[in-house]
Amino acid sequence: MTDAYDLTPTLDQADAYFATRPRSDAWRDATELEKTRALAYAALVLDACFEFSDAARYESGEWRPRIVAAVCEQALWILTRKDGGAERLASLGVTSASVAGISATFDRREASALVCDAARRMIGRLGRFVPLDEGGGEITSTPLAL
Repeated sequence: MTDAYDLTPTLDQADAYFATRPRSDAWRDATELEKTRALAYAALVLDACFEFSDAARYESGEWRPRIVAAVCEQALWILTRKDGGAERLASLGVTSASVAGISATFDRREASALVCDAARRMIGRLGRFVPLDEGGGEITSTPLAL
């Protein structure tokens, strides 16, 4: 793993990326604090999900533009995603829960991805997606099959 803070683009880098990206209103409308948090969380998630190759950085140690763009895309996705409790439980494979006589059922088709498709594709061969091996689970970027 890399240092997730090292992977986090600056606000200037992210603003420059979104200045040319269509449909990035959620980024422009976010506060500086929301942007900073989204970038930090995006970097943390991508750092946890990928092993980056040496080619992901220039010799100077600077991340390649595709990696910066991937973190930015993940941050935008975080800002626009509606992450309800049911989606989170469904993404973990929970199909029903019951507490004190109250029960709920979750449709696994509603499970949301942990890594957005745009980020995963931008990283491409510059990183290898690593399944989570602790606890028998796996991080996945596609909804769970029924």
